Amino acid sequence: MPKLIEITNLRVGYIGNTEWSLKGIDLAIEPGEFVAIVGPTNAGKTTLCRCLCGLVPHSYHTAMEGRVIIGGDDTRHCSVAYISQNHLRYVFEDPESQFIGMSVEEEVSFSLETLNLNHQEMEERVSWALEKVRMSGFRHKSPSELSGGQKQRVAIASALATKPKILVLDEPTAELDPIGKSEVYEIIDVLAQETDLTIIIVDQHIEEIVKYATRIILMVEGQIRLDASPRNFFLDVPLLQEIGIHVPQVTELDTLLKQHLSREWLDDGPLPLTLDESYIQVKTMLQGYSPPPLDHPQSRIEQSRPIIDVVNLSHRYPDGTLALDNVNLRIGERDFMAIIGENGSGKTTLTKHFNNLLVPTTGQVFVCGVETWKQDQKNLISTVGYVFQNPDHQLCCLTVEEELSYGLDKLGWEEERKKAKVEELLFSFNLGDYRTLHPHFLSKADRQRLAIAEVLAMEPEVIVVDEPTTGFDAKESHAVLRLLTNLNKAGKTIIIVTHEMELVARYVPRTIVMWKGRILLDDNTRIVFSQVDLLQKSFLKPPQITRLAQRLWGNDHHDASVLTQEEMCAILVKIMEEREVKSNVKL
Repeated sequence: MPKLIEITNLRVGYIGNTEWSLKGIDLAIEPGEFVAIVGPTNAGKTTLCRCLCGLVPHSYHTAMEGRVIIGGDDTRHCSVAYISQNHLRYVFEDPESQFIGMSVEEEVSFSLETLNLNHQEMEERVSWALEKVRMSGFRHKSPSELSGGQKQRVAIASALATKPKILVLDEPTAELDPIGKSEVYEIIDVLAQETDLTIIIVDQHIEEIVKYATRIILMVEGQIRLDASPRNFFLDVPLLQEIGIHVPQVTELDTLLKQHLSREWLDDGPLPLTLDESYIQVKTMLQGYSPPPLDHPQSRIEQSRPIIDVVNLSHRYPDGTLALDNVNLRIGERDFMAIIGENGSGKTTLTKHFNNLLVPTTGQVFVCGVETWKQDQKNLISTVGYVFQNPDHQLCCLTVEEELSYGLDKLGWEEERKKAKVEELLFSFNLGDYRTLHPHFLSKADRQRLAIAEVLAMEPEVIVVDEPTTGFDAKESHAVLRLLTNLNKAGKTIIIVTHEMELVARYVPRTIVMWKGRILLDDNTRIVFSQVDLLQKSFLKPPQITRLAQRLWGNDHHDASVLTQEEMCAILVKIMEEREVKSNVKL
């Protein structure tokens, strides 16, 4: 019996590249499967998605060998429109690249135009899809006026509304708030159960995927390295970490415990993949023992001389949206802070005021003691460097090398100094092989890396990075945060906007939570992640390992959250050592 999807010896190469992006892919997928595809950056995941929907070979300059059969149709002989109408819907990695409607409602409706639905059913589907992704109140707004995460929600709604046979999603939750990520997976899973929907999803984060996927496929350097059930996929956690896979924190915790504790203290049950499974495992191991006292850090001490001072700032967009509502904020020299919050909470709007990309409707913003609107734009940009959420909004040159030189030319750097800085950045950001390529030929992760390097080239005192790790694998994500940490230690003020709670917990000392254009929390990161109710209100949730500790011990240590799996391992090892002393049982 033929499979729903059959891929045979698939090879794909992009014009201008010397190597194949896909190197002999063989893959078969049955109806109703939920298949997750993971892998490091540039593994070929997006290229495989493009092959499934027919964009390769029809819409990209590629060389293609092998066959891709969807529902009995060879994609070589079918148009992209035919595949979309009869077989599958594709949600792009970059949602902006698929928008054509003038409003959110029109965008979702457009995806239904070819289905010959009556007006009432179209309206019902549009309303249903927008409600599912929490965008019902935005149906008359232009997609261009939405935040990155809101755009992603609209793209997902457009695909869901068509109720396709196959749904292919490329990094669909990369820019969503934590609860939004969970909601999207829950919606897709319900659809799959109700309609026998086949799902193929590319995502760097597996924490949510493991709850629903029937198979997880690991791609490395254009090849399928592993194709297994979720349980079997994680049999070699150290290998996955070395490759760059975002392993669930509770799974990493189990690996750490096995390195530090005797087997007699650990049950022989399956490797925990979810918070529920880990909770049962650790609860059984503890057998009623309480944790040792945790440190209780003081609230954040007032910063040194402010480098950015926000006073009674409000901002209203031309369509009437009040994005910031009387915000007051002081950012000190050498501060390292994260701004978190649900999609559309005002995070990006706030940071764009720091270098006059936006001007206050009311209120004031001071940089180095001077209001932003009074400063020369050239000097302000050299003081506050800004990396956009979408790197395409700041890349404008014909080659990677020219892009890195662009800001330095504007600042009047001497040629020799400029060349040395460009070479340094090409090496530091692994962009040397791409120096002569047009930036838009790079993957989104590589474009993001280039955008960060371009801003760092100008050596600003303040570095603002909006979603610095979108689309990055685990190794690259940690490398970017270590780079920012080192820059902070060297004296730079670092501000990141992110939905990556695990990275915030591990690297960032101070965290601000925004909600409906206001600052809801501003404190030590440990204390912020202990405020579960306020985070829930903001559609946020602490990292998985923090939630495990909170579930085990409630709020007894509410002002000293466990932030990393290493911290949790140390606590559990200490408990077991105390038990050894009391019971004279050797670990």
